[in-house]
Amino acid sequence: MRFTKQLLAGLLASAMLPAAVPAFAAEGRTNIALGKSYTVKGILKDSNYPDEEGKSLTDGKGATQVGYGDAAWVGLNLNGEGMQTTDDFKDKSNIVVNLGESMKISKFAVELLDFKGDAGISLPASLEFFYSTDGENWTSAGTGTPEVGSEAACIEILSLTLDAAVDATYVKAEFTHGTNWVFVSEFEAYTSGAGTDTSSSAGT
Repeated sequence: MRFTKQLLAGLLASAMLPAAVPAFAAEGRTNIALGKSYTVKGILKDSNYPDEEGKSLTDGKGATQVGYGDAAWVGLNLNGEGMQTTDDFKDKSNIVVNLGESMKISKFAVELLDFKGDAGISLPASLEFFYSTDGENWTSAGTGTPEVGSEAACIEILSLTLDAAVDATYVKAEFTHGTNWVFVSEFEAYTSGAGTDTSSSAGT
């Protein structure tokens, strides 16, 4: 979408608001996506909201601002008039993380911006998590639901905790857009068991 000057001013003001502190519920779990490589579909060409050095989404550093001013946010969009993604992706945007080896996954979590305004930035209409052993054949784990948030603009965690752990070498978060933009800061995948809690530094 094309921002008006009035809308842009509103966004700039919102970028100065303190963030709600999200909590990635990871007690007894280890974030095995931390520092792993990934691919993204849905970043615009010459985007003002890029993926910093291809590391932002698994670096364990969550966003600290409710607004686009924090470099931790990666803006995902869909192709449209004047809005072409780098991969010409025309359907749902997604993030695919390569865990490097087969792991037991018990929980998925994504940190998102819910602007709740007219900026075209909102939570996705739906968020579905998938897992795979080869990166080609995918099984749906289910949909993410909110963990934290408020009626005001906020940073929100959508997560899915599984009844039974699954084996995966690749994990995917797939976004169905409700508006133009989905702003993502972190994608985490957890395994149960002893070990250091390596959840996002934005959490507790």
